[in-house]
Amino acid sequence: LGWDKLNHAAAFMTMAFCGHFAFRERPRASFWVVFLLMALGLAIELVQLGVPGRDADVMDLLADGIGLASGLVLAMGLARRLDRRKRPRKRSR
Repeated sequence: LGWDKLNHAAAFMTMAFCGHFAFRERPRASFWVVFLLMALGLAIELVQLGVPGRDADVMDLLADGIGLASGLVLAMGLARRLDRRKRPRKRSR
C-alpha cells in the first residue's frame, strides 16, 4: 500500500476480520483472536532482530494492534447486522 505501517495495519485488520468469523461460535473468541495475532506480530518483530538488513520496530506492533482492533470492530458490526437479519420478524396486525 506504499507505507510499511499501513501494510501492517491492513494485514492484521484482514486477519482479525477473518479470525472473528472463523471462531465466532467459540467462547472468548475475540480474546483468542487478539492474543494470537498480537503474539504473531511480536514473533515477527523478534525474528527480524536476527535477520540481516531487517530490524524490529515497536511502531510496527502498534500498527498491528490498530489493524487488529479495526478488523474486530468491522467484523463484530457486520456479524451483529447479519444476526439481526436471521431473526424472524414479529408480525404486526
